[in-house]
Amino acid sequence: IAAMLAKECDARGVKSATIIGHSMGGFITQVLAKERPDIVGKMVLMSTSFGGSHTLKDIGKGPLTVLNTFFDPAMFREDFRSLFRYRRLHFSDKCLIQTPEVADTFCKNQEKDPYCPFQIKWAVKFTSESYAQNLKQPTLVIHGDQDRIITVAGGKKLADKIPNAQFLEMKECGHIPMIEYPENFYKTLLSFAQGKQIESETVIDKAA
Repeated sequence: IAAMLAKECDARGVKSATIIGHSMGGFITQVLAKERPDIVGKMVLMSTSFGGSHTLKDIGKGPLTVLNTFFDPAMFREDFRSLFRYRRLHFSDKCLIQTPEVADTFCKNQEKDPYCPFQIKWAVKFTSESYAQNLKQPTLVIHGDQDRIITVAGGKKLADKIPNAQFLEMKECGHIPMIEYPENFYKTLLSFAQGKQIESETVIDKAA
């Protein structure tokens, strides 16, 4: 996938871009940064890790437990308890209470995604442990403190591994910060792209 992305960037004449990768996309971004540093000027790595021998420690118990159950075609339509368990993996408690329709819509759309099982299996196998310390790009690592898929500890270890990385922990946030806090999230991305220092920890108010 990283090679395909590099080919597309070459075709469009993209150089030294800010590449944003979420979850599995964070793995792809790290590979791209290693293979094609001329394309990746900066990285934003969200809800991800460097994998390797620590992956099973970093990744939450949820995906491994749910892997063999949430792809039952009847699940999203008939088993509300399964739907709740699945959406709880991705979203914070605050989101599930205040905007449950956001989580429901996301999970129902995931039913149509044929790549979900492969993402989880690749997450267990992926590793950038041997080269993450050699990635020189300015990097912003973003992680929700209620991420139940890849724990916040995994994000912190990734930020520690990459030499020129900042770490942003988003409070009361799950695995998908750009859905839970879109306005504040994209302001943060813009600030980073403009070279501004990012606070190491933030509490975001949904009403802000």
